[in-house]
Amino acid sequence: MSPISFVRAYLRPHLGRLAVLGVVVVAGTLLQLVGPLILRAFVDDAGAKAPIQALMLLVIAYLSTAALQQGISILDARLASDLAMNATNRLRQDLFDRCLRLSLDFHEATPPGAMIQRIDQDAGQLDNALSRMAVILAGNALLVSGVIALILWLDWRVGLVLLGFSLLGAAVRLGLNRQVTRAWSGVRSARADLYGDLEELLGAAEDITALDAAAYAERRLQRTHRGIVSTTLRAILMDGLGGSGATLFELGTTAALWVAILLHGRGHLTLGDVFLVASYARLCLTPLQQIERQVQDLAPAGAAAARTMELLALPDVVSSPDRGVQLPSGPLAVEAEHVHFAYPAGEAVLHDLTFRLPAGARLGLVGRTGAGKTTLARLLVGLHEPGSGRVKIGETSLAQVDALELRQRVAYVSQDVQLVDGTLRDNLTLFGAVEADDETLLHALRVLGLEGWLAAQGQGLDTRLGGAARASAGEEQLIALARVLLRDPGLVVLDEPSSRVDPGTESQLEAAMEKLFEGRTAVVIAHHLETLEHATHILVLDEGRSFEFGKREVLLADPGSHFAQLRRAALAGVAP
Repeated sequence: MSPISFVRAYLRPHLGRLAVLGVVVVAGTLLQLVGPLILRAFVDDAGAKAPIQALMLLVIAYLSTAALQQGISILDARLASDLAMNATNRLRQDLFDRCLRLSLDFHEATPPGAMIQRIDQDAGQLDNALSRMAVILAGNALLVSGVIALILWLDWRVGLVLLGFSLLGAAVRLGLNRQVTRAWSGVRSARADLYGDLEELLGAAEDITALDAAAYAERRLQRTHRGIVSTTLRAILMDGLGGSGATLFELGTTAALWVAILLHGRGHLTLGDVFLVASYARLCLTPLQQIERQVQDLAPAGAAAARTMELLALPDVVSSPDRGVQLPSGPLAVEAEHVHFAYPAGEAVLHDLTFRLPAGARLGLVGRTGAGKTTLARLLVGLHEPGSGRVKIGETSLAQVDALELRQRVAYVSQDVQLVDGTLRDNLTLFGAVEADDETLLHALRVLGLEGWLAAQGQGLDTRLGGAARASAGEEQLIALARVLLRDPGLVVLDEPSSRVDPGTESQLEAAMEKLFEGRTAVVIAHHLETLEHATHILVLDEGRSFEFGKREVLLADPGSHFAQLRRAALAGVAP
């Protein structure tokens, strides 16, 4: 898709408003042409000593034209702003929706700050292009064409001088437009890097302060700023070279006025005609400057459009046409068949992993840091796809399951629970994504043992969470489990749910998990082996391989099993 087709697609729903805006711009253009003609008549009539009544009528006509032109200008600005807000807001929504549908690999490789820049700043850069750029270019081109046509009608020699310099200036600008667009694209990329660095450094502010690493952060930002400065200076230089077109028109205006004065001296033009040439030349300069600004905006807008189209064209992992199978109701079986997986530009994480977990069973994942536990959890919920082999949920390969269906039937709670800035009700339903009335929400909180905490808040479901309103790590985990309970999935995957809670809260969390797992299949990555008391099966991973798999009671009964050794070491309080 070309940038023009891209802009047209977002303007298509607003063609009616765009047509009205076009009529308004044309009307304003015609009024600008009428004003100097009235002044020309006034100058010639005044020189011929016309009656005062006739001169007063010309003054009234000029003032009326100016007032009407001002009103049209206000209407023009109002219509353009309304069009811009509607079009760019739709673009932001589409970009945000696309980001939610992209693979986890993309999000891990792209800092959130850079994504904010691409969703908001790039859309903002297209504000003008999606509202009035085409209309202004057309209107001002119409005005310039009208001025040159009227001057050619007045005297072809003066008109040809002005036309020649105008065409030369336009050719200079268009010839440099591609280089200007490329230069502004570099500026957009450099600013995206800055947003990414700021987001990462501000997120690590606590560690940077504790480690006295402020100097490192400053050097990193200085390096990014140097990139922005160098690319911006180059873009400005290219813009300046393109701006030489306006200088050529200034020379053309001077030459046209000089020719008009010579013709007046020879009696070919009246004083009013010379005044008309001067007025039109001055009038023509403003639209040319506006065209110049629009062309200058076209370069960064073109860069933003290219980056936006690139983002919108990325593969959609949610609504792939190859995914159409629905999962069965109830608890879901889990199976891995010779699964291999490696992150982009990284070493393999999982090697020939094979196991089968029956529906309704509870699997405990055990292994050292880096063994591949979290990677396996992400594969089970479809956040990654295996490089080879198959992951099956409910006897169906995940490659065939509709992604939206998978989100409904398989629930995942990561180590870092995220609470949004809103009420407890908002956090439980994710602002209406989960349909549930207040009684259902309260029941879920009671089931998971949060009724005491809720009563202590005093505001019930209207309790503010997220942002400055903080909940403890244990409360965050329990609220995340309540989200899962409300969705009623067939498979629950928890990534080290007890890693951030104290022993007292851990017992409450285990009781909540026991209730959550009723009638469901569960996969739990264990930070503490005590968390696996409810597990029916154990999978021990070692360097991405299945080191040991079996029923929990069978492995515990075998003194030589690796899990039994881990359990004895944990009870003794020593490393295995």
